[in-house]
Amino acid sequence: MTKTIEVHRVNWLRAKAAFDRASEETLLVKHEMQWTVNYFQYHSNQWKEKKLLGISYGHTAYAARQEAMWSRFASSAMRSFVSAGVAIDCE
Repeated sequence: MTKTIEVHRVNWLRAKAAFDRASEETLLVKHEMQWTVNYFQYHSNQWKEKKLLGISYGHTAYAARQEAMWSRFASSAMRSFVSAGVAIDCE
């Protein structure tokens, strides 16, 4: 009877450890999703500032294209993550 209890205890501990690892990984992946969107938004904002400081029409046009590209990355990532069921904060 004692060996049966020990086997169940070991199995329970292994299952709990697996659950804890999966929970931690889920939390990390959700944070990484938010960090990805924040990264894209940061670059979009950087190019927006550069666009406003444009020295010439060419600089302004290039900065506008870069801003739009990074903004699309952020929007696309946000849509993908939300469709996967992860709530993403818009900043």
